[in-house]
Amino acid sequence: MIQIDSITLNKYFELDDKTEYNFAINYSHQFNDPIDEFSIGDFKNLSFGIIKDLQDDYSEGMTFEKMIDHIINTFNIKDFVRLYLLY
Repeated sequence: MIQIDSITLNKYFELDDKTEYNFAINYSHQFNDPIDEFSIGDFKNLSFGIIKDLQDDYSEGMTFEKMIDHIINTFNIKDFVRLYLLY
């Protein structure tokens, strides 16, 4: 079993060898279970209007990359990169 430390996202990007972390991210159950980092909750429990707004955003061209850009522009980037990869 590999032993890896809990590090920030910023520290992960600074690593020269990300092999062990990439392995853990790809195969660990911890990374396969969704973490509600921003307290959004289960999408199935959102109101009908919010779901329709999201569907409309996607039909109008909202992509994953645009959503990440929105998150980065909405939240403080320093706080965003300090999110821990491992809990």
